Amino acid sequence: MDFVPSPRFFRISAGGFLFFFSSSPPPCSFGLIFKKLLFCYNSMGVIQMDTAMQKRMLRREMRKRQAALSPAYIRSAGERIAAAVLGSALYREAGTVFLYLSTPAEPPTGLLLRRALADGKKGFVPKCVGREMLAVRLRDPEALRPGFMGIPEPAEIGETASGAELDLILVPCLAASPDGRRLGHGGGYYDRFLSGRREGTLCLCFREMLCPEIPMEDTDVFMSHLATEAGLKETGDGSLSPLAE
Repeated sequence: MDFVPSPRFFRISAGGFLFFFSSSPPPCSFGLIFKKLLFCYNSMGVIQMDTAMQKRMLRREMRKRQAALSPAYIRSAGERIAAAVLGSALYREAGTVFLYLSTPAEPPTGLLLRRALADGKKGFVPKCVGREMLAVRLRDPEALRPGFMGIPEPAEIGETASGAELDLILVPCLAASPDGRRLGHGGGYYDRFLSGRREGTLCLCFREMLCPEIPMEDTDVFMSHLATEAGLKETGDGSLSPLAE
């Protein structure tokens, strides 16, 4: 075993593996996650970072944090997120809106769905068929039934829309970063559905689930907007930095 210091990292080599530990972790409460990243030597002795492994580690840590969110916080923060969405020009100007159907641990979308339909917008919700996610038009919330993983979805497939045909797409996450990076649950359904589209994508995320550093793969899609209980902002313009504090 050897110990090799560097200005920002030190490493311990043992059993053919390199373990890297940050001497100056990212400025957030999730810094410990990045102390656990594993790097491996390939046959040429070159260090390779496994992005998929980083994401799995991050998901594990963020699920623990998600489980610690209180029902009172979820309710209060969810109401503020919904108000931020409904008060935005992004929502007002959209004629077709795709809304995910929330689980108990996510920012709730029930109010947003009912309001969108009441406002005369064409509302679409997800329905999973195999490894594909369809955007199915919903006219009546009472028509929803438990579907994939118990998440409500339309019982029947009627009118559908592609990602390119929707004005506004509300996207769930396990965690998100202020620059529009999103960590999902690992199924890849939204990345495949969006197929690289960034414009008009709005990720809803509790402030407690923000993380400034999220590893990304080539197939991952950046979000154009992010809403937390602190407000709704366009990503990538530097104006979101206060939300990560």
